[in-house]
Amino acid sequence: MIHKFIQIFIVLSISTLKFNCNNHTDDSKYKIEYYLDGTKKSEGLINNDSLKTGIWKFYYPNGNISNISHFFNGKKDGSSIQYFSNGQISDSINYKNGKFYGNIKFYFPNGKLNQEAYHDENGLSQGVFKIYYPSGKLRQIGKCKNGLMVGESIEYYNNGNIEHNLYYNLLGKKDSIWAYYSISGIVYKKEYYKSDSLLRIWLPNNKQN
Repeated sequence: MIHKFIQIFIVLSISTLKFNCNNHTDDSKYKIEYYLDGTKKSEGLINNDSLKTGIWKFYYPNGNISNISHFFNGKKDGSSIQYFSNGQISDSINYKNGKFYGNIKFYFPNGKLNQEAYHDENGLSQGVFKIYYPSGKLRQIGKCKNGLMVGESIEYYNNGNIEHNLYYNLLGKKDSIWAYYSISGIVYKKEYYKSDSLLRIWLPNNKQN
């Protein structure tokens, strides 16, 4: 059964390879770019206009893969995976016509998630985004609409306590109360905003500016 599965997998893989190759015109040419010392820098197909198309591979000077991306007419289109020099994934991003599209993720060199967000077909961030510490703990959570931060955004200390509690209106401007906390959880300042205009500042002992 296992051998049969392997044979089927090989047949499917060959068929997929043929299909992918047929997506390129006969005018496509394979191109290899080099660093000044002669080591390979990148390789992939170019079309009649000398624009990158299909899968391209990029390398660090030491020969390790730095990026594998899909291109169409010179722009990233499809999946793109960037690697740190140690081989760990740096980011995993989908592109559409050269812009971020869909779920995107950035990582730390230790493999932990750094940031995650969603971008629409116009490359604009939408919905909830999260940023993390290298330890994996949440550092910030907020929301975007049409590329602008909106609503509440909370930033945390590494110990899990809130550092900043911020708020943006639907136009992405500072609004309402911005509260600042010490690492032990005590409020040491509040700022009051109205559409990016700072109205007043609250400090301990009712001191205001």
